[in-house]
Amino acid sequence: MSNDTNTIVRDGVCIGCGLCAAVSDGAVRMAFTPEMRERPVCITQLSETMLDNIRSACPGLVVESLSEDEAGLGAHDDQMWGHWRSATIAWAAIPEVRHRSSSGGVLSALSAYLLQTNQIDFLLHVGPDPDMPVRSRWKISRTPSEAMDTGGSRYGPAAPLAGLAEAKGLIGNGARRFAFIGKPCDISAIRLLAKTEKWLANSLVLRLTLMCGGVSEFKKTTDLLDGWGIREEEIVEFRYRGFGNPGLTLARAADGREFSTTYQALWEDESAWALQHRCKICPDAIGMAADLVAFDCWPGGGPTGEDDGFNAVMTRTPAGETLLSHAVADGALVLGRSINETDFEEFQPHQSRKRRAVWARLAGQRAAGKLVPEARGLGIEALARQNDWRSNLAEARGTARRLNEGRGVEPIPRTQAE
Repeated sequence: MSNDTNTIVRDGVCIGCGLCAAVSDGAVRMAFTPEMRERPVCITQLSETMLDNIRSACPGLVVESLSEDEAGLGAHDDQMWGHWRSATIAWAAIPEVRHRSSSGGVLSALSAYLLQTNQIDFLLHVGPDPDMPVRSRWKISRTPSEAMDTGGSRYGPAAPLAGLAEAKGLIGNGARRFAFIGKPCDISAIRLLAKTEKWLANSLVLRLTLMCGGVSEFKKTTDLLDGWGIREEEIVEFRYRGFGNPGLTLARAADGREFSTTYQALWEDESAWALQHRCKICPDAIGMAADLVAFDCWPGGGPTGEDDGFNAVMTRTPAGETLLSHAVADGALVLGRSINETDFEEFQPHQSRKRRAVWARLAGQRAAGKLVPEARGLGIEALARQNDWRSNLAEARGTARRLNEGRGVEPIPRTQAE
């Protein structure tokens, strides 16, 4: 079966990460389609070298965990949660950063800390599109203030790896080190790409991520705006979380009008999450290829009200563990209590449910004749054996049925202008 970019999109395994745009020398660009998905659009024919680079790292085709050597001596190797070295509750030491960021502001504080202490020359991550703040796009930050301006969750589509082309140019023009913050699928892709791209292997020093509940299609946002009776073009500020934990989802118009809803009201109906199909079959939503993972730590998996802002933080490699300990010692982060697998399950029960279900969902994807991400070292087959065979069969049949009914598959990408 072909696995070019059009087939990857058509079979519902594209997440819109931007990897193919980064490695194609302009032959692919990311664009919003008429269906309001950010997808790769081929401008010219891809060479076999470009296709090989895409096939080796695209998270629609392959997802891989850290190796035992990368995790290092002394790391835990848990069947559910993967390799991890240390885990704790933490939050940003600066109250303003903690308040305005998603959760406890750990990733925002670490971003600023890495730049302030000159451990990196720049950070590649995601922030609001300066021209259309409801949308997200990749961003390169060179100063602590630039990095912290992006605090807060971005639940819609984004293509952070499309920024690798500019990152490569900066490395070739005097910069030496950078860090990357992205979703777990982005992290797997950039780690795999570094195996074949020497400049990336030499310059990417840290991979930071979150535990991911999935990426909503942009329609989730446009439906929200429609309900408020405001057009995207009128909005000058938009955020899903922050200024409290979890904080309000808020839109501010140029004329001063404000619209808001609570996190609980926005996400209480799971059927309305509008997750992309690739997220529903994700082999790794917990960042098994990252150096450090930050995640929500609400008991039971969701908020019951507002709090001061806390993150759970898991380090998976010696580099991640060193970053955390140095950030605490230098006053960028404050630590709470240590946590372990029992706490992970308490904070993220939906992740363990998905981990047990995903092998069967991928079997359903395969049964429908679609491309299937290869899961390397993720332990999903062993986790599926913990299920009753009837539940695995139901998951597989459900996935295959949805695909055969046309749900999850996508048209070949076109731009909105086409």
